[in-house]
Amino acid sequence: MAEMKKTILKIFVTGDGPTSQKAIKNLHALCAQSTHECTIDVVNIKDAPDAARNAHIVVTPTVIKDTPGPTRRFVGDLSETKHVMKQLGIESVAEH
Repeated sequence: MAEMKKTILKIFVTGDGPTSQKAIKNLHALCAQSTHECTIDVVNIKDAPDAARNAHIVVTPTVIKDTPGPTRRFVGDLSETKHVMKQLGIESVAEH
């Protein structure tokens, strides 16, 4: 059996409100449908403004996929799973 691809996703949110929670929930659901082994790092820009500045975050929620390359970003609540997966370059179990 082939080894799963490891994907590191960083999601930047503002606070713990409904939009942030929805985006985080949708990202976990997306990872559950992926052929990749996902690691999710949640960054609350209220707690870590320097991290947001360093990553050039202008709007939240924003997801950054650095590994595996190329780096890709997606802005929004991640509710359109197929579209988000395509934009981030993450393969779906349904595609296999």
